[in-house]
Amino acid sequence: MIYKELLESIPFSEIEPWLYKMYPSLKSSMGWMKVHYDMLHMIGSKSHTNADNGEITIVLDEEDGETYLTACSLEGEVWECALAKEIVIDKKVKASLPEIAACCLWHSSFYGFTPETKEECFRDMFGYNACKELEYNRVLIRKYGGAIPSFNQLPLIVKEKLKKIAINEVLINKGNRSKHKREFRRELMKLHYDRMVAISDFIILLFPFITLKETDITIQELCKIFNSTAFKTSIIPSYSSNGADIDYLCNIIGQYNMIPQMSNLILLVLLDKDSLALEEKQKGRLKELLSRCNTKDYKILFAQNKSLKEQAAICYAAFDM
Repeated sequence: MIYKELLESIPFSEIEPWLYKMYPSLKSSMGWMKVHYDMLHMIGSKSHTNADNGEITIVLDEEDGETYLTACSLEGEVWECALAKEIVIDKKVKASLPEIAACCLWHSSFYGFTPETKEECFRDMFGYNACKELEYNRVLIRKYGGAIPSFNQLPLIVKEKLKKIAINEVLINKGNRSKHKREFRRELMKLHYDRMVAISDFIILLFPFITLKETDITIQELCKIFNSTAFKTSIIPSYSSNGADIDYLCNIIGQYNMIPQMSNLILLVLLDKDSLALEEKQKGRLKELLSRCNTKDYKILFAQNKSLKEQAAICYAAFDM
């Protein structure tokens, strides 16, 4: 049996309990595991013989006196190639198929990519430079009349929060006092740059809406997000057999609470067609989803992206001011 056949033979509802049991830290990320499962269902498998004999080996491993299930040769793979790999189960393994599927799903979600995203993944892992990214974004935002604040220009509460995170990170590592100071400064600036890049990337996504009166969005309002005390953004794609299905996204986001509850929320709905084609029922579902997020102030925006190929995606930014 290959990995693709294993997943197609077991519904996610049977895999989910094992994911909770085997990987408790996934509790807040189970929605993403469901998205990963649905994605693997939709993409095809492609045989290859250039790595690990095309096999996924299921074995028992041991650490700190505890025995656990692991799947070898599943990480760092193009997913369509991973799906074509034959699953080989060690004789000592007595696990059920849903348990084995949960183990494989965790490993393939940990680190993998499609042929189209391979270069981007490697750039993010090995060639990413937050400082350069931020300077590039700074120029773009300045052209629209906005500004990215320096660390010293941030509100005191934001700076103190970043300092606390940096201190906790540095204290984990051993070293003398002078080394800790250098590490603290380096970690603090890394946190600052990463945060500013994440916020500015989202603001740049909204540039097409700034000039539209009906959206009531200005660059000045958007730049206030840099002073937020908490910020979270992500893009949640759909992998629905029914095409660009807003219901799919609303169901999975609602079931697994994939959008954090904060006082402000901007929802950018990406479709492969014009938003006018959306039914009122689907727009109503989006508003219902937002009401469940308990947000005080929210905006829903629509944009067309033909590269989605009959799918949809929701890009959100949740933040507290």
